[in-house]
Amino acid sequence: MTSPRPGHADFAGAHKYGHSDLRNVIERSSARETTMRVALAAICRKFFREFKVDVFSHVIKIGGVEASARDISQDWIALRERAESSPVRCLDKEAERKMIAMIDKARNPGTRWVEHSR
Repeated sequence: MTSPRPGHADFAGAHKYGHSDLRNVIERSSARETTMRVALAAICRKFFREFKVDVFSHVIKIGGVEASARDISQDWIALRERAESSPVRCLDKEAERKMIAMIDKARNPGTRWVEHSR
């Protein structure tokens, strides 16, 4: 594997350790990094609850697919429910459909990721 994945530490690991085959560095720190972030988020949510603050998130972009509808006119409880009902946590149903199609395409062996926009 020689093409680094977007959003992963493949390039940084290959550069740091001098590997041309990314299999030597793939997922080296991803699990440790994710575990730390999830644990910290759980602690923060409990802290926020003490002050009656609730937090939620939604996805606005995956790869080159960006959600165009950033409708926040609904109350935050309805927005959170919409995000949680989406398999990719996207509020824009059309973008959600395209994001899922992109993810399904990426599952095919030999698919190469290219960032389409920034």
